[in-house]
This record gives sequence, C-alpha cells and structure tokens, in this order.
Amino acid sequence: MCAILSHVKVAREGEPIAKEEARSSKRVKTLICMWEKDAYEVVEGQQRCLYYLLPTMKNATVDLLIRAVREMREYDDQPQFIRHLLWFHTMLGRTTTVSQQDKLKIEEVLQMQYPGFALFREDPVIGGMILEGELKGKAEGKIEGELEGLRKAIVDIADDLFSPPIVAQVQQAIAPSHNIEKLRKFLRRLFRLSDEQEVLALLAECFPFPGEVKGLQEAILDVVSDNFSPQVVAQVQQAIAPSEDVQLLRKFHRQVVRLSDEQEVSALLAECFPVS
Repeated sequence: MCAILSHVKVAREGEPIAKEEARSSKRVKTLICMWEKDAYEVVEGQQRCLYYLLPTMKNATVDLLIRAVREMREYDDQPQFIRHLLWFHTMLGRTTTVSQQDKLKIEEVLQMQYPGFALFREDPVIGGMILEGELKGKAEGKIEGELEGLRKAIVDIADDLFSPPIVAQVQQAIAPSHNIEKLRKFLRRLFRLSDEQEVLALLAECFPFPGEVKGLQEAILDVVSDNFSPQVVAQVQQAIAPSEDVQLLRKFHRQVVRLSDEQEVSALLAECFPVS
C-alpha cells in the first residue's frame, strides 16, 4: 500500500489526512510525508504529477507555486489542467505549510489569470455539477436550472470535504436561496475552507436564519427612533432595507448605539451602505 500524507487541516487540528492507493498486489507499505518533500526539487525535477500537491510541501514559495501553475497550464490539456488547478486550489486553502500572507498573494494571481468559477465550469465533471441543472433551466426558459446546478455543486464539494452533519446544514441553508451571485460567492469561498466551524460561520454570513435579517433591521430602527429625528430614521430605514448581509447589519447596530450626533449616523450609513 502507498500512503500519501498531506500536512493539512482536517476535522482535528494538526492531524494529517491519509489517502491510500493500491500500487500492486503485494501489500508493501510505503509512507510519503508530503510536508517533508521539497517543492523546489519536485519542480526542478519536472515531477508534474505532484504539482497539485506542491502547497503541502516545504519550501513552497509564492514564485515557485505560480511557476508550477503556469507549467501545468502549458503541459496539461484543458480538462486535466482544470482538475489539477481545483486540487491545487483546495490544497492551498487547507495547507499549514504556506503562510496566510503568501496564500493571499497566490490567490490574487490565480483569480486574475485563471478565473476559478468560470474555469471550473469547463471541466466535464465539475462543470457537469453546475451545468446539469442549468441546461434544464435554459430549455424551460428559466434560471431555476442554474440555481439547481449551483446548489448541487456546493453540496458535492461539501460532501467531499466535510462530515455528513455539515453537509446536511449546508444543503438546508442553500435550498431556499434564489440569489445566484450569493450562491456563486459561497461556492468560491467554500473551496478555501478546511475547518467545519469556518463553514458554519460562512453559512451564517451568507444564508442567515429566516427572520434574522428582519430582526436586526427592526433593532436598528428601534435604536435610531429612540435617539434621532424622523428624518434620520427614514434615511436609515431606506439604507438598510435592501441589505441581507447579517454581518454588516450587526456591525452597523453595534456602532449606531454609541452615536449621539446625526452627522455621525450619516457618515456611518455612507461607510456601511454606500450608494452606488
């Protein structure tokens, strides 16, 4: 047996995750600890079959990882490159051998040169998850197909990375949503997560419980009505009414309770709910 271990975050912090692959009929065990492999040696040795695992290795610098992605783009065919980029992106999000600052730099390059969502849609398997419902919806002249495709892609990714209870919560949270951009945003961010608490936090941010948004809006208006003029109340009501961002509404509520001047309220509105 061949066990490939990647030094990544899983359900328990610090535990490696094992992937076993049968290499022959003989049960000979080989252990490869990816965090002990040198990313520079892998790239210099042109071991391209391991490129998607480079973020889990030592000495995986920003320049080296970007170079590796470019080589994958050059030598892989399109479906293979998309699949490898997906796994590279997943490993980058989960690894602990690359600093958060370096991750952000690499993410910026990937987003500029290889737009993730649009590129993943081209893969026959991953894109199929998204497009399966989309095609059905187009035939019916509706956008419901695209929504269903996005929901299915989210659930499939969650099922690959997290426990059944988390998958069930994800499925329950996204089922009522008809906001395509919000579902796309959730899918993009879900790829980067490795901790189940992070998934729950992202769910609360993107898909708040029914009534939570309305409750926050009412709490804000109660505070403003008690402390400011009807004109300011009307201004606040108009600004917060379209918002479904729970985190932003909470932030505004926390800050507005401290204010006493109406000009400060206007400035806070402009900061939190800018008029496009």
